[in-house]
Amino acid sequence: SDLQLAVNEYITFIITSPTQVYWLAPSYPFLGDRGLSYGYNIVLSVFSEDLVDEPKFSDSLPDVIMQGSFISEQLVSSFPGEVSSNPGNPFSIPLLESSWKVGDMDGPVATYSQLIQVLSNLTSLRVRARYSEASIARTSMEYFIMETLV
Repeated sequence: SDLQLAVNEYITFIITSPTQVYWLAPSYPFLGDRGLSYGYNIVLSVFSEDLVDEPKFSDSLPDVIMQGSFISEQLVSSFPGEVSSNPGNPFSIPLLESSWKVGDMDGPVATYSQLIQVLSNLTSLRVRARYSEASIARTSMEYFIMETLV
């Protein structure tokens, strides 16, 4: 499932779905030709709290998924640390090939060509919104920024 992500809004969801859920970035300003973002970062603050005590998902799930029209495979990445239950814990994912995998988190590291092909016409950008198998969880996003050359 995907949830629409509004720019510059503090968003909180109570998630009761047993399936994985992702926020879906809006077309503007995130999708389209983002080639000038190469070498910059995706910066966001996400925190999640289980409202019942149940196990976390395995670490093999991607936290961010990008798709573009010039390549059939999706590129995936994970946060450089664990999502906590406290706000103000920002993550930064470099838009460099070494930070992205092809297909899934067990896939090969993306090449420069693959990353540029995705960024050149970004059609989907999703951020994970469910971090445990808890039957009820609260996940919040404070902000989401895709840095770019202006």
